[in-house]
Amino acid sequence: MRPLSVLVYEHLSAGAEGDQAELLSVGRDMRTAMVSSLAALPGVTVSHVTAPWEDGGVRARPGESAPALLSRLAVGHDLIWAVAPEAEGLLAACCASVPAARWMGCDPDAIRVATSKSLTLAALEAVGVLTPLDPAVRQAARAWVVKPDDGAGALATQRFQREEEARMAWADRDARGLTSTLEPWVDGLPMSLSLVVGASGTKLVSVNQLHMHVAPDGHVSMAGLTRNVMGEGDPARARLARLARQVVAAIPGLKGFVGIDYVDHPVFGPVVIEVNPRVTWAFAGLSEATGLSLGAMLLDVFAPEGRPVPEKAHA
Repeated sequence: MRPLSVLVYEHLSAGAEGDQAELLSVGRDMRTAMVSSLAALPGVTVSHVTAPWEDGGVRARPGESAPALLSRLAVGHDLIWAVAPEAEGLLAACCASVPAARWMGCDPDAIRVATSKSLTLAALEAVGVLTPLDPAVRQAARAWVVKPDDGAGALATQRFQREEEARMAWADRDARGLTSTLEPWVDGLPMSLSLVVGASGTKLVSVNQLHMHVAPDGHVSMAGLTRNVMGEGDPARARLARLARQVVAAIPGLKGFVGIDYVDHPVFGPVVIEVNPRVTWAFAGLSEATGLSLGAMLLDVFAPEGRPVPEKAHA
């Protein structure tokens, strides 16, 4: 039987321009980890998309969009594993450009909901997951945050100490045609969950601590993260695994690698902020931090019917 062929596409490292380009090094780290997680597996061949100025890999044609590139390359690969920002519907467009049987990620409906922070919070509130919209959380808020409804990586996210200032900033963005959300700022420790979701259930792979920076003008940025900060035997991990299952049940179609950002509030506990329907920054170095072969775990979810799945060896 011929090897299973997988194409890895990470949008930032493939030559993205604009605001997202500031996260280029993060994109390269994710791409390297994605390729490495598959390359060591028997019976798997991996190719990846590189920027025009890089050596090796596959490149887009001049003027070729990400969805067009993936549509072209899907013909020659069994699986397409793509990471792209949700902003402006890019991740959804990438998903739509690849046949469903070859798409190594969340379903279109799940991407649609998770792309929108407001739709995500509404879905979670409906099943009783604690979010910033909870009345008790809102009442306890001492600051407010304005951010794009479809943003990623804390881009264009700003904290305000007064609700009136936040509402003015929100209205200003709306006047400029920018769809944004206004939420209470949740005090506490920023955290994330890394999951692998498949037909057999939801596996909590890692609990991570996020390191956020708030500038004097209130602009928020990601300064880094620490992976796998909670051991398997920690009682809190079991509670977080239950929370992860609640979130997955609230957004049907979440599949493969999924991230959940939350804040561990000193009074309320975990308050879910958003859901990432794709590989996140935490993936880089996660196999090493957990001792798990994430590539094998994901192929267990997505390998075409009838194809043998590589052994789930330790990394």
